Amino acid sequence: MALAPAVAQANSGIGLFMPAAMANVVALIPVVILEGLILWRLLRVTAKRGFYLSLIANLASTLVGFAIGVPFDVMMGGGGPPDSGLGVSISLFVMFWLSWWIEAKVVRRMQKADPATRAGRATFFANVASYAVLIALALIFIPGDPWPLRTRLTEVLNTLRVAQDGLAEHYLMHGGFPEDFKPGLSKAVRSIRLASDGRLIATVDLPKYPEAHGKEIIVTPRIVDGKIAAWTCHSIDIDRRYMPRGCQDPPPPGVPATKP
Repeated sequence: MALAPAVAQANSGIGLFMPAAMANVVALIPVVILEGLILWRLLRVTAKRGFYLSLIANLASTLVGFAIGVPFDVMMGGGGPPDSGLGVSISLFVMFWLSWWIEAKVVRRMQKADPATRAGRATFFANVASYAVLIALALIFIPGDPWPLRTRLTEVLNTLRVAQDGLAEHYLMHGGFPEDFKPGLSKAVRSIRLASDGRLIATVDLPKYPEAHGKEIIVTPRIVDGKIAAWTCHSIDIDRRYMPRGCQDPPPPGVPATKP
């Protein structure tokens, strides 16, 4: 039963393959046991034979998943589908059909004496059972989709960029940071304050997202030849997976990783 992304399962291969590799190995054991029990009963073979058929069929579909998943992850830059319970569940449902087809082919080949329809039916119900369990676990244990919050945090970064431009212009003209800095805000930003070292600290105002509401995003200037040459962006209290790609930097050297 293989070929689907992310959560602990033997069936992963598409997307998020690399970070989920160990989870795939762990999940192979319960999947083989569950499907082995079903194959044992429906194919009317010995229990040992049922588990053996399940093991070989799952290894075959998992290897195909690996063959697809590695190049897919490389093309996606290690990304893949959204790392959420819903995203994983959708991918599991889609890949179920390919997984079933591979396992049915393997079992039919190993059980030549049985009618092809019996092998197909047995592997179908075995996959239905294991995928149902995996989808339920994905919905229960995998965190929600980070994209909606990440999109809203992009609004915070856009507001900060306006403040950064104003601060950079002031520093270029006056050689220092202003004592009274009042940047514009937005619906997603409660406040922006200026630290003595030039850091801009934005307090997020998103009540619908407790993962970020009231927390802070910090941008730090890098000064070269009397002007602000670049900025780094990070947060010390918002989970990194919610942060937009342009704001996942660690705190710069010499800058405390605490709120100023």
